[in-house]
This record gives sequence, C-alpha cells and structure tokens, in this order.
Amino acid sequence: MPKTLIEPFRIKSVEPIRMTTRAERERLLEEAKLNVFKLRAEDVLIDWLTDSGTGAMSSRQWGAIMEGDESYAGARSFYRLEKVIQDITGMQYFVPTHQGRAAEKVLFGATCKAGDLVLALSVSGNSPNCVKGLEWAKAHGLHTVALVGAKRGRMAEVAEQTIVINDTHYGRVEDAQMGICHLLCYAFVEKPELGR
Repeated sequence: MPKTLIEPFRIKSVEPIRMTTRAERERLLEEAKLNVFKLRAEDVLIDWLTDSGTGAMSSRQWGAIMEGDESYAGARSFYRLEKVIQDITGMQYFVPTHQGRAAEKVLFGATCKAGDLVLALSVSGNSPNCVKGLEWAKAHGLHTVALVGAKRGRMAEVAEQTIVINDTHYGRVEDAQMGICHLLCYAFVEKPELGR
C-alpha cells in the first residue's frame, strides 16, 4: 500500500475500547507482576502480544466469509485453499488445522523422529504446550532440553537436560532465551553439519 497522509481505506465497523489512565495501567501491571498473560483483554488499549496482528479485516476478507461454504466435507472454500497451498508448496496433500496447538501436534508428528533434539522454552517452566511437547518428544525417543527461568517448573522434571536462567523476571528471562536461540541459529547457519 502506498504511503499517504490519510489512511487509504474506509472503516466500516467500529468496536469501542476502554481508555485507561497511566495510573490504572501501572496498577494493573503491578497486580499482574508484569505478566501480560494475567491482564484482562478489556484492560489493554494497544495489544502488542496477540499474534493475529490486527482485529480488523479487509473488505476482501469479509467478502470471502460471505462466499464461504461451511460444509464439513467438500466445501468450495477448502478446494480454493487446497489449490493455493499446492501452488505455493508443490505438495499434493495438506492437513488444515484451525488452532496452534493442534498444528504443532501435526507438525511434530510429521517432522520429528527418534534421536532428534527438541528445545522447549518457558519462563515458568510450566507452559502446558511446552510440557506436553516435551512429554510427547520423550515418549517418541527424542532428546529433550528445557530452557527455563529460576522456577524451573514441570519442564525441568520432564526434560533430559535443563538450562536455567536464574531469574524470575519474564522480560529478563525471555531476553536471555532469545539470545541463546539466536546463538544456536548462528551455529547451525555457520556449521550446518551440527544439525545432522
């Protein structure tokens, strides 16, 4: 989209949001101990956490909903999606999953094999998806490493190896985890044989 002085679109739907004061936001963050997962969505004015990027949809997206076929089998929308996936990936088959955890399970099952290494990250060490991922990996003969904060949590009990960042502050632990993962990525880029 070209840069303009005005927004180059019309807004056709508006959802009211609650404006909070700085004092309210400071109190809410203090009560949540700076853990954004403990904030209520209605108390968040600008959401930089949610991975959908935006709550707005384009006119084409709204139009596609109106044209969508909601049949459980043989839907027109499925065949359109299938064609796009095949055009992009060249793969004949795909399994659409509507939710991240289900997609992770399908992806793990299709790409991981006994002897592979799984690295799971969590500040608390108790993130349910990470714990379940490590349990699945262990049950299927994969090597497991947990990268956690000072509380360690259930992941430290499940993983073969645990790397502990000795802090409970989410921001500091996540920054350290990011740095470690960045170094690992560089290692694999510079020495691809490490991944074999």
